[in-house]
Amino acid sequence: MKDRKLASRYARALLAAVRDPAAREQTDALLTALGRAFESSADLRDAMLDPAVPREGRRRVLRSIAEPRGLPKTVLTFHDTLVENNRVAALPTIAVVFHEERERAEGVVSAE
Repeated sequence: MKDRKLASRYARALLAAVRDPAAREQTDALLTALGRAFESSADLRDAMLDPAVPREGRRRVLRSIAEPRGLPKTVLTFHDTLVENNRVAALPTIAVVFHEERERAEGVVSAE
């Protein structure tokens, strides 16, 4: 629960910072992909959580993934903030919450 609460704060802050609907969709796709990669790749997870890996190295990894997609600078700064505050482990949950909040903001209702 604490992880979800923390992730909600980060996700809502990012959603508020990224105003353009197209950029929000791109950001959502990137976060979802990063969250899945983080959960499925032990190598990526270990590298991003290893305190022996310098923060600058972790920032470069996230930037190398995000920059080619032409996302707003806000998203790159967000990734830097996650690294700086040692919150990279919350990335998968942040991705889920960001997706939910983006859909809610756009009035999208999930159906089963």
